[in-house]
Amino acid sequence: MASGGFTIGDWCWFIRQASPCRVIERQDVWDEIAYRVWLPAKDAVVRARAVDLATLESVRPNVEHAGALSCRLRCRRVTAGTRTTPQYCRRYSDTVGHPV
Repeated sequence: MASGGFTIGDWCWFIRQASPCRVIERQDVWDEIAYRVWLPAKDAVVRARAVDLATLESVRPNVEHAGALSCRLRCRRVTAGTRTTPQYCRRYSDTVGHPV
């Protein structure tokens, strides 16, 4: 990302679509920056305002923690009403660093 926004070829996060996208064109009209971006998940090209785009790094922690959250919820369902935690739940939580 350049100091004035994204440049052609940059990968970014399209907030409204909750999807990664790639900038294919930058449009700067009347002090408003907009982009044409390619959404690989939909194989579509759409127009996006600059405020609707974020860096991939800004959403990466959320994506990485989704797996840990999913495992914790699954393990809680499995262990509902019992006092023991299955071995695979403990093993996964140890590798991710989150308690079950």
